[in-house]
Amino acid sequence: MSTFGAPDSLFGSPGTFGEVPPSSTYPDFYVRLWNGDYGCTVMAGVDVYGYNWSTSTELGLIGTTGSDGKLATGSVLATDGDLLRFRVEDDGHGRAGYCQIIAGSSQSMDIILRPSNGVNLMLRPQARPVFQQVATVIPSQVEIFWLVEGEPISAAQSLGIFPIGQRIQLKVNPPADKSYWIIPMPINTFGVRGYRSLEDVPVANRTLIDQTRNSGTPVIGLRSASTNTVIPLSVSGFNQYVVAREITIAEDGGFTTGVQVSTVDLSQSADKTYQALTRAADPAARTIHCKVRHSTTGTSGPWGNYSNALTLSWTDTGGSGGSTGGGGGEPPDQIPKMEIT
Repeated sequence: MSTFGAPDSLFGSPGTFGEVPPSSTYPDFYVRLWNGDYGCTVMAGVDVYGYNWSTSTELGLIGTTGSDGKLATGSVLATDGDLLRFRVEDDGHGRAGYCQIIAGSSQSMDIILRPSNGVNLMLRPQARPVFQQVATVIPSQVEIFWLVEGEPISAAQSLGIFPIGQRIQLKVNPPADKSYWIIPMPINTFGVRGYRSLEDVPVANRTLIDQTRNSGTPVIGLRSASTNTVIPLSVSGFNQYVVAREITIAEDGGFTTGVQVSTVDLSQSADKTYQALTRAADPAARTIHCKVRHSTTGTSGPWGNYSNALTLSWTDTGGSGGSTGGGGGEPPDQIPKMEIT
């Protein structure tokens, strides 16, 4: 009886055109986005392509990163020992990068994405730490840099080079409500710097200066008993950067009826903790509701949080019906005033 079928050579017998191609593996690695502030963010859903550098073979799409930014281990057309190059051509925002891994090795290298300006990317190797020779000469001077927190290290500005142990003053005025880093770069007697770049200066050697100019939430109270023309207030809960005060009064506690808003320049005030609410002499007592807030910039704002609201009264001409209490002493020579009409 005759049978029909393909010869054995078609199913991978040695020495035939059906021989199984070589296959090797690569380890897990991640795709990360360089933040420019000493950290990276993992990138999910990014396509990764491969190329066998040793055989000049394009491997095509290898896979897509998971929610954790990882491309899991897998197999590719390669022989153990081949040099494999994995790449991200575009993450959808013009950022690209690549890494190199030896086929069959357990040693991994992440892909670090950076914005592409149209030329070949120069990436710092991620598989090995930067080599820094052990210092043999102690620093004789240091260059001091300052950097606003949140800005890239390339924005750091030098304050100058100083001898070790010298006391210096920061001759710059960083933006309001911004903290900033002081970063030292030690230099030995031969002019050799202690680190390759500011990026390599350990975090432990940097100092974060917290410069918070937020005006805070003020608290107001009655300083002393009111009169027919003056309600004296005490104000607290603000910092030394406050230069202006906004005062709001109304006929009702919801501040919707008869609202009046006035600003006071505190830059020349003898005592910023004192605030006088004044009006022209009037035979009748009057009750108002009041709240304040501050600015560290000027009388045009921006403004911080409102204080607590107080219910206050001027007396009538006979001295009755006014607010009493306080006991804060005599007012200063220069009184911040708000004239009420």
